[in-house]
Amino acid sequence: MDKSMEFQDIFPLKFKYSFEDYRSLMRCILMKSLYDSDVKSSSRYQGMYKGNYFNECWSIKFGFYGGIYGIVLREVKEGAGVFELYYFPSANDELLGSVSLFEAVLAGEPDFLTKVRNFSAHEELLNNFCVATIYLKPQEQGLTLSFKTKLRDRSYAKDGVRVEGKQIIAKEGLDKNFPCFRVSLAFMNFLHIALCKIYEPRYESFEIYKKAAHAVIYDKDRNLKSKADPLCG
Repeated sequence: MDKSMEFQDIFPLKFKYSFEDYRSLMRCILMKSLYDSDVKSSSRYQGMYKGNYFNECWSIKFGFYGGIYGIVLREVKEGAGVFELYYFPSANDELLGSVSLFEAVLAGEPDFLTKVRNFSAHEELLNNFCVATIYLKPQEQGLTLSFKTKLRDRSYAKDGVRVEGKQIIAKEGLDKNFPCFRVSLAFMNFLHIALCKIYEPRYESFEIYKKAAHAVIYDKDRNLKSKADPLCG
């Protein structure tokens, strides 16, 4: 998605293509959205928190689901800032039953939501709950914005899972079945509205690509392999 505008409108400082510059770029967009009532009402925005420990991250609440979204810059690659988008379910979240057994255990811990506020400092959160990747690539006259996500993130337990003698997941049973694309839409909508309302860009192009993806199957020794699954496109 190319948005024709003066890049200076978004990032008024000299962009040096460093890790901190890409992080500052996202910060500019998020911060400006806080002061726009149209962005808030149109995206059902309910609140935002900036975590400063280890690697700056942002947690955001929307009215679509009970959980909290998180976004953090993971790397800079081929001229684009690569951000990871997360969804952390709340205790009474309708989506809690779609996460993996391990993620459900994490979400059930008393201090889970406290950790979410600074999730980039907690490896167990940073390595789970990811729903999409966002790419921000500055251009001379604008910005290229891209999202990459699965329709569903699915994983299987090859040997099944037993807890205290009870079969929780059958052999080769489905452990995770999370609707990443549907959940990601709330943040995609928010970012799109923020850019449009604040910067009033002119679209140069909008493209959608689809391709096959795979699920994951793990065994009792935590070995991972890919598994064909038509629902993971």
